[in-house]
Amino acid sequence: MFKYLILMKKKTSISRDEFIAHYEERHAPLICDMAGTGRVLYRRNYIVHDDPLFDIDGRKGDAGEFVWDVVTEVGFATRADAEAAKAAALANPENLRRIKEDEASFIEPGSVRMLIVEVRESPLG
Repeated sequence: MFKYLILMKKKTSISRDEFIAHYEERHAPLICDMAGTGRVLYRRNYIVHDDPLFDIDGRKGDAGEFVWDVVTEVGFATRADAEAAKAAALANPENLRRIKEDEASFIEPGSVRMLIVEVRESPLG
């Protein structure tokens, strides 16, 4: 699988609930419509900044110093599929304008980071 991660911080002027609602109800459908097919994974992981469930040797799971509010995972069967989805979404300048306009309404400017990752999984059981 070819996978990338997108880290984003919500605008300071909106609540966590508003951020999640916007992403789920407006931004994700917009991206899905533009990117076409080829994705095998599109998952949003919203950071819980105040849940101390894990406190192992002083390494708390409260994410207090983590500055992002969501880690989005996007996966494709192949790199070629990822390149095709990118081309489909950005081939039309109007699509890029719509994406940027929507991002400006709920994402903190300058906060987006994108990472290409190599995935390794361990069998469970």
